[in-house]
This record gives sequence, structure tokens and C-alpha cells, in this order.
Amino acid sequence: MAYLPSLEEIVRELTQAGDFPPVRDIERLAAQADDESRVLGVLLQACEHFRNGREQEAYESLVESRRRFGCLPLGIMANAIWLALRLGLEQRTAYECLEFARYAAGAQAFDLALEACFAGLILDQNARFEILQSPEKSAEIARLYEAVAKACPAGGPAIKSDFLISQENFHGGRRASVAENTASQSKIQNPKSKIRVALVAPNLVDAVVAYTRRILYFARYFDRARFFLHVYSTENLVSRRAPLFPYGSISGSSESRGEQTIRELKTLNVGVTLAPADARFTEAARDLAGRLSADGMDAAIFQGGITCPVDWLVARWARVPVKLAIHNGSSMMVPGMDVTFFDNPVNIERENDVWPADAGARQVLCKGTDIEELNRQPAWPRARFGIPPDAVIIGVLSNHLDKRLTEPYMNVIAGVLEANPSAWFLALGSETIREKLEFFMLRGVGARVRFGGPQPAPGAGLKVLDMYANEFPVGGSQSVIEAMACGVPVAALTWSRAHAESVGAGLVGDEFAVPERDTDRYAALLTRWVRDADARRAAGRAAKQRAEQRFSAPPYVAAVLDKAEALFLEKATTHHELHG
Repeated sequence: MAYLPSLEEIVRELTQAGDFPPVRDIERLAAQADDESRVLGVLLQACEHFRNGREQEAYESLVESRRRFGCLPLGIMANAIWLALRLGLEQRTAYECLEFARYAAGAQAFDLALEACFAGLILDQNARFEILQSPEKSAEIARLYEAVAKACPAGGPAIKSDFLISQENFHGGRRASVAENTASQSKIQNPKSKIRVALVAPNLVDAVVAYTRRILYFARYFDRARFFLHVYSTENLVSRRAPLFPYGSISGSSESRGEQTIRELKTLNVGVTLAPADARFTEAARDLAGRLSADGMDAAIFQGGITCPVDWLVARWARVPVKLAIHNGSSMMVPGMDVTFFDNPVNIERENDVWPADAGARQVLCKGTDIEELNRQPAWPRARFGIPPDAVIIGVLSNHLDKRLTEPYMNVIAGVLEANPSAWFLALGSETIREKLEFFMLRGVGARVRFGGPQPAPGAGLKVLDMYANEFPVGGSQSVIEAMACGVPVAALTWSRAHAESVGAGLVGDEFAVPERDTDRYAALLTRWVRDADARRAAGRAAKQRAEQRFSAPPYVAAVLDKAEALFLEKATTHHELHG
């Protein structure tokens, strides 16, 4: 889309030119009949508020203009988002994006609608997860996607040889040529005695997020005598090169962020196909769905959730006999799905009243982690983080420390550090976040707080810890399992019945799960482990045993693929009986 200047830029340019119009002229412009004049008038009204230091009023004037236009025009929408990010109004603006998406879909601007919806869900995740925590809202978004799916022809144009980038011949981070793409696609073959399974994800990164790790678990542990695997990335989470909507993902491509992951998949003889980020959402979904069919896939396993419209449309349009989804924080609720696997039964209960009848069965299946790989990763030396050898380390590992190190959580950690001079806090997953460290400095414990940076080998960082303090209100899940597998005792608090605010407590079990919002009990558990080394070690042994019994990757991979095979054979038998 064309560049849209911010209010700050407009004010600066008009002020420097000595050409800022008087208020009466701005009001007259905003009252004109033609939309172009009215949009300019609304923007100038907001500029007037902004240049006088009334940023909140500027935001309100932009949002209020929806009543005049039916939805916020893109220039106004762009500045509403820009101001929201300055003022901490992401949650409110997330709803404005959804309103825009509904309006755009009604006007048959389908790709614009999908990008607006996607932007709203990003803002929601950066704020309070109100939309994703609402089953009704998720179902509403699924209905919007379905309307787009029905309005856009699923067949679409023929697959273009230069559209999908096969990474089976990935060498040294270099993208294969078009000729290599075509040749490598022809090699996606296997004896038909094997069940052909597609693993579909919104992007690939290097061992950071849960769905990428899970893909590696499948690649390492699938039964090669029974199955053939191929990975497809929709690149939904990759920054668009020519976006239609003024806000979206800023992540790099799988080629840039997942080079090591792609290398390992290649080593394991599992091919990778990436959709480029320069395609519109519907075009990317249509072509990737066509590729799944052209490659003869018998089953497809999706991990995108409702947050990823490209993945949703691929799941809807792909002519694949068996479709399975792995809940990854949000449900897809896509018609035609056979089974969705949940690691947290709370989500099944929450969605009972809105789960579509045609979205398939739901099954609880505990997620796994690669315990063998974690065992092979040696612990970092404490000196790496400037922590003395006799310290008792409380820690956490997350890719979202900026959001998850909340004031309630940090209050508890600071209180435990204040009461226990031997205790230190190590936050793994990010370089130092200044405002978080300043919080601890004001409490007088900042000298015993460290940020450990990104952890591509999670076991190395987790094994430094004496105990793991899961964040709240929103906490982790994969890192919780990994800490347990490393023999680190985990304290987890149930903040609410929402997935991200309860999943950690469900994973650690009743013995170490703290009831809803009882932060005093959470602090007491950490303090007990700080002061009682024997209790801490016993809790670590119990955590490791629980992880080995419940959360090992090979049984998890086998259970998912066994279900895919059973469904495929059942459908093949039924088809044979009906059609001879």
C-alpha cells in the first residue's frame, strides 16, 4: 500500500512550511460531502490535538470518525494504530481492526479483510488477549474466514512453478533457482504403502517457538516404515512485502529465521516448501492448498490457529483426505477438520458452547518435548551470567519477556529476593529489558537480577536454574515442560480459566500448581525451595519423572500419526465399500 504519513510527520511538515490551517478551515473541510475532503479534515483535526499535546483526544477523534464513514478509512486507521502503540491502546484498537475487517469483507475486499483481522489479532496478543480468550470472538472470526473461503473459488489458477519455494535442495541459506524448484518438487515421492503426511505451520524459526520444535520432533521420531513427511510453511507470520493494511507482522522469512531448522529437516530427509511473502493471503492459501493436493498428501497436520488466516484457508481448501489440528494457543474451528488435539482440557470446556458441529472431534493429548536432546545439552556455567556458584537461582525462559514479566509477577519475584539474600533471578530468552530491570532496582534487588539472552539450546539455560517460576497472568507451556524434563522444579499459578493463564499449572500437576491468583502461596512455594535444598531437589526429581512419563516427544509423535493413519484407512475403506 502507499506510504501513509503519521500525525507527527504531518504536523512537522505543515509547521515547517508555515502552512498549518486554522481550526475553522479544518472544521469546514471535515464537513465536506466528498470522502477525500472529510478524511483530510479528520486527520487535520487529530493533528490539531496532537500538536497541542492532546494525544488521547487525537486518538478519540480518529476512532469517532467511524460513525461518519462506516469504517475507518486506511489513512485514519493507520494513524489510530500509530497512536494506539504510543498510548498503550492496543486492545481497543484490535477491535477497531476487526470492525474494519468485517466492513472490508462485506465490500468483497477479501485480502484487505484478512490482513485487517490478522492485524487485530497481533494487537490483541500484544495487549490482553481479550479476543483470543473469548470463544465467541474466535468463532466469529472463523465465520468471517468461512465467508471469504466461500466467496473465493477454492480451485483458483494453476500452481505456478515459481510460486512455491522448495527447500529440499537448500544449500547454505541460498534460495534454490526456479529450475531447482521445479526439479525438487518432482522428487516428492514415496511408495504408496506409506501414509503421506503434510506438516503445515505459519513459518519456521530456529528452535524458538513451540510449533517449530514440534515439527523437528516429528521429523526426528516418525516411523519411516509407515509414513512420509513433508513440511509446508504458509509464511503467514512473515512480514508482507506489499501489505494492503497498515499494520501486520514484522517477522523475517523462514529462510532468514529458520536456516538451521531447514538444514536439520534436510538432513533428516524431510523436505520443506515455503510460500513467499509477496503473495496476497488468499493467493498464498489457494496455491499452497493446491500443492498439498498435487503432492498427493493423505493427511495434513495444522498448527496455525485462528490467528493465521492463510493457514485457516489452506485447511479449508486443501483436498486432503485427513485433516488434523494441534491447538497452539487458539483453535482453528475450521469446517472439515477431523480432529483437533488439545494439551489443555480447559480450552475444550471453554469452547463447548461455540464449537462448530462441522469442525471435527476434540481430543486431549499432552504435548511432548525431546528429552533426549535436552539431556545432551550441557548446562551453561553460572559465570556466564555473572552469578556466584553458591546462589539459588529462580528463573524463567520465554520469547515474550517484555509482555510476560508483568508487575504482579515481578512483585512476587522481588519479594522473594528481598526475603532471601541468597536468591537470584535469571530471565532467559531476551537481552536486558531496561524497564524491567529498573523495577527490580527500585525494589533494591536489581543487583541480583540477570537477563540471559536468547536460548537456541533451551536445556543449557534451564539447567542453570534451581527452580522455574512460570509467569502470570500469562505463562509458558513448552518451557515449563522443558524445565521439568531438565529436572528443574516448576511453580505455576492458575490465574484464570483462559488457556495461556492456566496451561502451566495443568502441566506441573496438583502438587506444584497454585490455585487461582493466590500469589502469596506462589511466593511461599518459591521461598520454601530457596531455603530447603532437599525439598527443592525432591521436587526436581518429581518434575523430571512426570515429564518422562507424560511429555516425551516420541510417544506424542506416534499418537498423532497413529490417529492420522487410522482415519485415513477408515476413510479409504469406506470409500472402497461405497464405490467398489
